[in-house]
Amino acid sequence: MPETLIAELERLGSELDSALAALMDATGTNSAEQRAAEIERIARVLARRGTVLDAFETWLHTTRNARATARGRHYWQEALQRLQQADTRRAEQLGALLAAQGTQLQQRIAQRALFIYQRGTP
Repeated sequence: MPETLIAELERLGSELDSALAALMDATGTNSAEQRAAEIERIARVLARRGTVLDAFETWLHTTRNARATARGRHYWQEALQRLQQADTRRAEQLGALLAAQGTQLQQRIAQRALFIYQRGTP
């Protein structure tokens, strides 16, 4: 099960990278509709990612899985470290994008994604 969750987090990370790239491309245009669509896409990916993170956390905290986690601790630590590094890079990208855009874009992204980021990373 954790392998599936890690794989899904990695897949969602790739999807988020794609959405961020599309949003960066959309900011070069004056199409508010295109930017709004990309922001919605990012929000949907973040929501799905939050659900998967919750499932992974639940798996980690079950008694039976705690033993399996202890046996494979090094593997899981490396996997989570990779995910955290990718999340840091994505957060930096999003931060740079927000810094370059107006307050309206900042507010829309913040309204849609803030509660997901408050969950924290694994």
